[in-house]
Amino acid sequence: MLGWIVLLINNHSLESMNQKLQTRRSAPDTLEMETRGKFYSLPEELLTKIAGCLVTEATSPRSKYHYSDRDLKTLRLSSPRFAYLKVIQKAVFINIRFPDSVDHLARLEQIDINRIAPFVKTILFKAQTHRSIQDKELLCNERLRAAWTRLLRALPVLEKAYLWCDDSHESQSQPQSKETNLETSTPAQMGDALIAAAVACLSSSGARIRKLQLCCEITGAQNWPSVPGWEGLDLSKLENVTYRPDPDCSANQITTENAEAQAAANLCAMFHKCHGWIRKLKLYGDCVLLWPGEEIVTLPELRYLKLEYCGVQVRNLGSWLGNMPSLQHFEVEGIHDTERDLTTWLHVFNAIRDHPRNKSGIRVVFQQAAPITGALISLDYVTNQYEETLSWYEDVLRGQAEDDPWIDAHKYIMLYMVGEVGYNDSLRMWLEDDD
Repeated sequence: MLGWIVLLINNHSLESMNQKLQTRRSAPDTLEMETRGKFYSLPEELLTKIAGCLVTEATSPRSKYHYSDRDLKTLRLSSPRFAYLKVIQKAVFINIRFPDSVDHLARLEQIDINRIAPFVKTILFKAQTHRSIQDKELLCNERLRAAWTRLLRALPVLEKAYLWCDDSHESQSQPQSKETNLETSTPAQMGDALIAAAVACLSSSGARIRKLQLCCEITGAQNWPSVPGWEGLDLSKLENVTYRPDPDCSANQITTENAEAQAAANLCAMFHKCHGWIRKLKLYGDCVLLWPGEEIVTLPELRYLKLEYCGVQVRNLGSWLGNMPSLQHFEVEGIHDTERDLTTWLHVFNAIRDHPRNKSGIRVVFQQAAPITGALISLDYVTNQYEETLSWYEDVLRGQAEDDPWIDAHKYIMLYMVGEVGYNDSLRMWLEDDD
């Protein structure tokens, strides 16, 4: 995987890199004379094939030769012929990050990214946690937001926004002045400030992202619809969402329940903006424990839903599944019912059983779900191809059901969800067992 190109970072900034390349580009004839035309004068098609092999290796998770984006950057600096080769620029500049430092604000306002703009598809909004109040206030600074907005407007193929708070302890090494005695912001406060800055800039720039990934601590007090710029934020093309907040109610002395309820409400507010387009949703972490709430937003195009290591209101989840008519993949891992009542899982089973796509095929994955009484669900099957999984249960686990009654329970949970059996004793044993 390629890393992030960070604008204006010390001596390795995009600005200084372009200055070096411009110097070399100003005398291409001299360069070609030095190389005697034996390599750099090759046709662009051949250079593209040569560089393309390196790009493939650098971007592949199974790289045979362990090339990286550093090698691509080095190749760019070797010659203008490689520096401005589209296949390399497309790989190197696909992800960029805007700095949020006071030291770089003036240069950020002046930098020209038009040369790389056609290749940028992902922008990272990143904030360092354990920063001073002054750093948090920078994210609210109109100059910084104006600079970010200007750069966003220059990105014609932008597809993804990634909001991330870096909780590494490197940022703690920054010395604080004894004279100013700067108060430190909590990671959750930095997370709220980052979200507000991203909303304002994406809204002002008119960007229409297709993917959104949010991974940062939040105070739980921030109401997204009240954030400046939210009303003008265009999420009508948003189709892929990863939501991984980490509520920290201590930052505002509010209850954990209220913090998590607000996180869930914010999710619904986002759905109202993208409900007709969103196709993939992943929720992670011990967060949004009150999701889904009583409010239901129909998601007609949602194909993929994954809930991992979070608590949910299973009763309401069943109602939401009934309002996802295009669902093709439903996966839960390590989640539990906040009502602590296993019988509520019947609402989910019924929603899958009655789903309009049940006969045409929904992949259903349960990985250690509902870990309350020790009775974990672990299933992975496609509703219209359940016979293969059933055959596995009958052939591989034949005879084990007497020693482990949960094996039969798993089989009948699956058969119930595909409509082959009714609510029988095995299901009743699992759902109604109080031991």
